[in-house]
Amino acid sequence: RARDILQNLDELLVAKEEAVAERYEKLGRQRYEDGIPLHEMVYALQVIKETMMQFVRDQGYAQTPLELYAEEELQHVADRIFDTLVYYFVRGYERALRERIDLAERPPVARRQTGA
Repeated sequence: RARDILQNLDELLVAKEEAVAERYEKLGRQRYEDGIPLHEMVYALQVIKETMMQFVRDQGYAQTPLELYAEEELQHVADRIFDTLVYYFVRGYERALRERIDLAERPPVARRQTGA
């Protein structure tokens, strides 16, 4: 997943929010169904972002005021992108969880009628 995010970072920059929402809500739903705890997935996204930014800093390019400004702007853009990914990921995860709870709370008769 980390490789997918980093390789497609340019697409995330220009993608319509609806496309990002659909993709990461679906991923959140899948991770819920896989039994992966939500906190682990959110932490993984944070680690990916921090690793990416540390790589940029380690390259030592930011030496002039313009380069320092560009690095700072990259940090702001990365924050915005990853905040959006986390939001839609959590939303998909929570929707899947809510659906499971709603299904479990239905009376047995209602479950039989819906085929559950």
